[in-house]
Amino acid sequence: MGCGVSYNTSGLTIELCNQTRENSIYLSGEDIHCVVQFNSFECDPELRLKGAFIELIGQVIYTTSSTYRDYNGNMRTTQTIHRIPFLCQHKNFYPNLTPDTPITISDFRSSDLWLFKFTLPHELPPSLPPTGYSKSQVIYFVRVLLECDQWYHPNIRHSIPITIYPRRDVPYDSIRHPIEAEYTNRKNVNLHVIIIENILFPGTPFPIQYDLHNPSYATVQSILVQLYQYRQMGSSGPTKSLVFEIKIPDIQEFCQEYYHGELQLIVPFRFLPPTSFHRFDADSRLMEFDPTSITYKLVFETQISGFFTDFSLKVPITIGIEENDRSSLPPSYESLMKQS
Repeated sequence: MGCGVSYNTSGLTIELCNQTRENSIYLSGEDIHCVVQFNSFECDPELRLKGAFIELIGQVIYTTSSTYRDYNGNMRTTQTIHRIPFLCQHKNFYPNLTPDTPITISDFRSSDLWLFKFTLPHELPPSLPPTGYSKSQVIYFVRVLLECDQWYHPNIRHSIPITIYPRRDVPYDSIRHPIEAEYTNRKNVNLHVIIIENILFPGTPFPIQYDLHNPSYATVQSILVQLYQYRQMGSSGPTKSLVFEIKIPDIQEFCQEYYHGELQLIVPFRFLPPTSFHRFDADSRLMEFDPTSITYKLVFETQISGFFTDFSLKVPITIGIEENDRSSLPPSYESLMKQS
């Protein structure tokens, strides 16, 4: 979602200079420090600017479709992309720069660089890329805009994407605990699992213990462990996307009475928003996306020979941000369900 430095043909460069995580990830409530440089000598030095500012912007992007009949009587469908801002922090390069007192590009370029700081609000939705059939997304970016005084000159602009996750101050010891779950099907095949911790972190291994009781000696063909993300954005309904899946290697065409095993898994270290819940302001144009929540479940898909014998054991878990930052732990799955 961003490398922290951006270069482009406009001559504007934006560098994030206080990154402590990869991929330009920040937590709500943190400061974003950035350096802006303008090194383009291709512009007319007499080009006048009536405004120069930098912005931190958060937007919800979604697509709507409409159908109409053209002049030949054929039905046509068009799609419209909507960008609704919910966060905008605005800072001027020159507070006295106005349309009545423009400056030239050469005067603007005389400064080597500019330093800016943005402070993120404490309550923000997480960055969300489009997933599956849902094109709705939440994005954040830092943008620099130089407004030209002459109408026939296009404005000079450049932006750099950033990733923002909500910080949740939750007591560490009170929420980290093992999870147990089990299911018994009509053939009395019982699967009992213990996940050592209910909070998982990207890139960090986590063990799962499981016991398979099979008193009827049915053939257990396989057990597939899957991690699913469930995204709810208001009235648009929930979307489900697969994060990873793995087949338990020791359970393939298993027909013995009992088996105990342990599986070591790792949540992929990639762009993965944490478990979170957010409500937009009541006067916002984003009420149809209220609330926005991210939850996760580990699913044990168990396939057994016979009719109507397969079953799914679903275990809600919490995805955190980073294990060494205890103050950033997200709320538990149960507390999110109470809020919704």
